[in-house]
Amino acid sequence: MKKLLVICGAGMTSSVLVSSMREAASKLPETEYRIGSCSLAQIEKYVPQADIVFLAPHLSYMEKDMRRKYPETPVFLIPAKTYSEVNGQGVLDLLKQKETVRSESLLSSAASRIAGRNSLRSLTLASSSMMMVLVTGGVFVVIHNFPYQPYLDLIKGTRVDVLLSAVEGLTINCIAVYMAFLMGWHYGEKNGLSPGHAALNSLVSFFILLHIQNGSLDLTYLGTRGLFCAMITAFVSVRIFKLTRNVSLRLFRPLQTVPRPIRESFLSIVPMFCSVLLFMTITAVFAMSDYHSFPAFIYETLQSAISSLMGRNLFSIQLSMLFINLFWYFGIHGGQVVGSVTKPILLPLSMENIAAKQAGVPLPNIIHSQFFVLCTFGGAGSTLGLAFLMAFFAKSVHLKQLGRISLPMGIFYINEPIILGLMMLNPAMLVPFIMVLRSVSF
Repeated sequence: MKKLLVICGAGMTSSVLVSSMREAASKLPETEYRIGSCSLAQIEKYVPQADIVFLAPHLSYMEKDMRRKYPETPVFLIPAKTYSEVNGQGVLDLLKQKETVRSESLLSSAASRIAGRNSLRSLTLASSSMMMVLVTGGVFVVIHNFPYQPYLDLIKGTRVDVLLSAVEGLTINCIAVYMAFLMGWHYGEKNGLSPGHAALNSLVSFFILLHIQNGSLDLTYLGTRGLFCAMITAFVSVRIFKLTRNVSLRLFRPLQTVPRPIRESFLSIVPMFCSVLLFMTITAVFAMSDYHSFPAFIYETLQSAISSLMGRNLFSIQLSMLFINLFWYFGIHGGQVVGSVTKPILLPLSMENIAAKQAGVPLPNIIHSQFFVLCTFGGAGSTLGLAFLMAFFAKSVHLKQLGRISLPMGIFYINEPIILGLMMLNPAMLVPFIMVLRSVSF
């Protein structure tokens, strides 16, 4: 039995394609196939288990790295037309062809360098992993601050009010803590380290950086204000962990025969000691400065400046949208490439809005993570309306079929079929595709 794996950005469109492939494979009794799909975040887990890998066309920038990292596994790039039509038989027909290595374009090379960096990929994965905390916390913020005055008067000062405040405090208001842990986990995993130990090392390092006054820990930077500091701490602590692990390997060489969990714990002692020593020194130095702590320094100098420059003006957000659509036009996943840079900037702005809502003051930021959602009806390029028109009013049989495939997916912001089947390298659609987001964002 051959194991076939389809990889796409989020694993959604590929799930539909897999259903079509399974149906086509059932008509081929001479060969048995086990077919599955995964997202970018699951590559390391599932690719080693696969016999053959199919890469979605908008992930073409990853093809070279995939072949280099998994030389024993054949990698086929699915043609854009086949992918947009969700043609399972067409994908299986690729198995009859010889595996070819395409020359890498300049744009693909640039996209690969940006999205392929372990630090940015880890940051994207950490942000995705935090989604359950953000959504859960956001729901309780809405429940606690529901805009109906009789309801607010009813729960004010009650046990319900206290419990809702506690949930908000332990979700939204501790977002930097979770970022330090998750970033350490994913970045450590990308660097071949024990993810649990790397995450714990990152978390301890972050707590050491917090300002302590009169025996009490400053909680100011556990939330949105500490996000950038948490990211930097995770990055630095994992790098220290990796650099000093060789010392541990030599020091604890006799432990090669003990069970791996115990051995990994001993191998983490020296890296943890070095990290703690470094961040203690940083904390001591900044305690003597006007900022009093490293998180305060990062927030007041770096996070505020970057947020003002890139997150709080319409020009920068429109520039981001322009690059996203340009990448998509050339068949590259613009959301993955550009989003790996913009997400850590926009996420704190969203959290600031939630904090303002909790405090009952006006929301400070118009532009934030959810701004992208409001400007992309049906996915990149706001193609939901176009999919509706194609599905019901297109004269071309091909466009009508493409619209009917794309419309139900577009409701859930999945629009690879319409982009790859109509927008990609289509001169007639270039200007509308690029300009629509600039128009909607106004």
